[in-house]
Amino acid sequence: MIPGSRVPFYFRQFSSFLLFDLREREQRALSGKTTTLSMSPEDFDELIAEIKEEDPEQLDSEFFVRDKALKEDKLAKFEQKAGFTFPEEFRVFIKRFGAGDIGTITVLSPDPESDFTLWKGEEPFEKTTWIPVVDDGKGNYYGFVVESGTCSKEVWFADQDLGYELSGTDYGDFYELIAAVAFGVDF
Repeated sequence: MIPGSRVPFYFRQFSSFLLFDLREREQRALSGKTTTLSMSPEDFDELIAEIKEEDPEQLDSEFFVRDKALKEDKLAKFEQKAGFTFPEEFRVFIKRFGAGDIGTITVLSPDPESDFTLWKGEEPFEKTTWIPVVDDGKGNYYGFVVESGTCSKEVWFADQDLGYELSGTDYGDFYELIAAVAFGVDF
């Protein structure tokens, strides 16, 4: 945080992206187009760099536990066994940061041997139509719908209070989910 400020520096710096994003969403809504947008890898990298600079504990704290980053060949093997592919944003994230605690959430791993496995309570690689990839720490999950062997890019929400019934979110991709839920960036 900047002295005398209650808003983290990275949040204020990132607000120019958010302002553009909100204007873009409003224009799309008025024109009848979908309002779901995606955060680019460059935008996500910029956010991570700002967080590392201003509040590195959100990414790497002694209280956070994470797996090592997954290698491409291992991730591809998990996808092949499961019969579906993850969205590129999730693949890049899990290969760069690994699964585990980040910000205020826990990113789940496709590795059935991980302490953060997304298969907890399920038979690994069982055919499914829904893949949880984030535990919000409150008993709710965010994830992807699986159709024709591919996970949706859009993020879905499973609310424990509604019996884990799925509902759509406004997060256009995994990067937006991490930015909003883990780090509190307001879209």
